[in-house]
Amino acid sequence: MMSDSFPFSNPASSSAPAPLPIWIGIRSAAEEMPWGQERTDLLQIAERLQHGSAPLHTATKMSARRTALAATLQSALESGRFAQVMEEYLRTSRNLRRLRWSFWLSLIYPFAMLILATIVLAVFLLLVSQQMKNILIGFGVELPALTVFMITVSDFLGAYWVAGLCLLAGLAALPFCLHWLPGKEFRTRVLRSIPLVGSASKNAAAAEFCARLAVLIDARLPLPRALEMLSMSLRDALMRTASRHMAERVNAGTDAAIAAEEEQDLPPQLVSPFRWTQSPDAFADGLRVQSELFATQARLRADQLRFFIEPLTFLVVGCAGGLVIISFFMPLIKLLNDLA
Repeated sequence: MMSDSFPFSNPASSSAPAPLPIWIGIRSAAEEMPWGQERTDLLQIAERLQHGSAPLHTATKMSARRTALAATLQSALESGRFAQVMEEYLRTSRNLRRLRWSFWLSLIYPFAMLILATIVLAVFLLLVSQQMKNILIGFGVELPALTVFMITVSDFLGAYWVAGLCLLAGLAALPFCLHWLPGKEFRTRVLRSIPLVGSASKNAAAAEFCARLAVLIDARLPLPRALEMLSMSLRDALMRTASRHMAERVNAGTDAAIAAEEEQDLPPQLVSPFRWTQSPDAFADGLRVQSELFATQARLRADQLRFFIEPLTFLVVGCAGGLVIISFFMPLIKLLNDLA
């Protein structure tokens, strides 16, 4: 039977350690987390347990809305290794959070630069093109095709600038809305097909797979159940499906290493740790080592991505700005030559 206390020592007592209420451990874990939904959920669970407004299982289900947190809490409480599992979970969450930020920042920065440059160029066209158009037409200057094109774009932006702003706002908000849109597996496959981006994404997902599974194995959960709970906690859609398939096959009696090898969406490097499933400690350690390797590869790909994308972004912005300026200087130079 699960207890609402855990064996942390009580510093106020010099005798044998007395179990402290479980809500103290949950609150301590929450205070080590950065501000976010997981911290809020843990604090709510601790508050309900402290005031006795709900039993342990009910408080967990009421507050742990994020499946990663719910799965880890459940495994920690049921295994009786709350302190060890939560400590490992906190460390894993911090590492994975840094890894995700490293990956997404390599994409967000050039994306934001393109949006900002688009806004600046659009404003420049709207403010300058009409004045230049009136001046050039007033002098009867024949406009080059590039200038005509820029004036046409300016007229279009002037007529539909509200729709353009909505489009830019939608593009800026798109990365934050993908989680709620359907077709996650398809989007993940498309993302993985992009050079460097796909490799970084795949390695980051594999690092999360290994790290979170190691936490569940440390909780001494049977492998099929650990894989099933893992499928609820992973962010990557393909990894979630692969974990669920593996749970079904291992539960049916298939060797874990064979099941991992036959999952096309799992990296082949994951097969080796699954050969140690009979020794939970060795299995968990192998998963953690493999997670570090995947994380290192993901960071390397993210750095390479940043190295290539940032100069490319400046090149695109510079070329676009240069074309706009040239398109209006060409007829001006022609006008000055005619006047001379």
